Amino acid sequence: MKTLIHIIPTVENGGAETVLTRLVEEWNNKGVQQYVITTQGSVRDYHHLVLSSHCTLIHTQEDEKRPVQCLRAHPEAKILAWMYKGIRYAYRWRKQAQGQQEIIWNIRRSNFSASEWKQKLGLLLYGAFSQWIKARVIFCAQTAQNAHRPYGFYLSKSKVIGNRLAKKSQKTSSLEVKLPPSYFLYVGRHNHAKGPDRLLRLFEQYKKSGGQFPLVIAGRGWKDIPLSQSIEDSVLCLGNVSNLETLYKNAIVLLFTSYTEGYPNVVVEAVTHGTPVIGFEAGDSKHILQGYPFGYTVESNTSFLTHLNSLAKNSPTTEARLTEAKKQQQKFDFSLTLSEYEKFIWND
Repeated sequence: MKTLIHIIPTVENGGAETVLTRLVEEWNNKGVQQYVITTQGSVRDYHHLVLSSHCTLIHTQEDEKRPVQCLRAHPEAKILAWMYKGIRYAYRWRKQAQGQQEIIWNIRRSNFSASEWKQKLGLLLYGAFSQWIKARVIFCAQTAQNAHRPYGFYLSKSKVIGNRLAKKSQKTSSLEVKLPPSYFLYVGRHNHAKGPDRLLRLFEQYKKSGGQFPLVIAGRGWKDIPLSQSIEDSVLCLGNVSNLETLYKNAIVLLFTSYTEGYPNVVVEAVTHGTPVIGFEAGDSKHILQGYPFGYTVESNTSFLTHLNSLAKNSPTTEARLTEAKKQQQKFDFSLTLSEYEKFIWND
């Protein structure tokens, strides 16, 4: 039996955590024994309930001894360390357990701002360490691999594995909130990297120019955010939504305003529903939208608003959206991602 130990900061509702949850479920169905260890998570995390039905879930904050005990009990396991914190803890716990398990790095960041000098110093250390041990590294996006190249990361054994469509369909569940008949859509938590300031600024400009459509926001952290008087009656914040099917299908367009991303899952979710997308380039967003007839990558607010106003007046037909959705679903089928992970981790 194969044994895999995942180490990740939390199992909250983020892109990496969504991919982890789907991988765990798929591998559990194939008989892989799995453990997920969080460094700072808890039973309140978004994916806790689902994960606990497919693997052994260990929250270090509740029992700080169990991670080392788990590694000692499974010397045959491979360790998949998610993000920098997961990598750091993986080596710490393996040393304490006196183990020899291979640690595979799973890196999710693809952009670093000029102000993140401390992070960049840390990257140089990670890069040097990766060269020393000849680490095997998974990058979630081509832009992530490119961003780490200048910091000396060992890339000879690395592979880019995109998330593709990681979130499973929730067609059986329904929304409890009545939606407007037509609307713009934003999906993402309120976090500076996701560009919430840019989103609201652009929507304000749209409304001031006479735009009539409202904005629907799905994601945590938005409920208590103050909105300007010019848009407060035109924004509907839903919080976390498990079923996004209806939101994507009925939206005029998805607004993607992130400053930085690894692999933007929301863009993939949108195109596989045939939803038009207007977005700035972040992570692999431009790569995902390449060849998608209803996708527009922009470099300025002016260009963003131009496309927004155009779609508001003339959006693709339902038939055209459904036809394109089928094509994109094949292109971004998660089975491709699953296969690539399996080949990389176990050399299958």
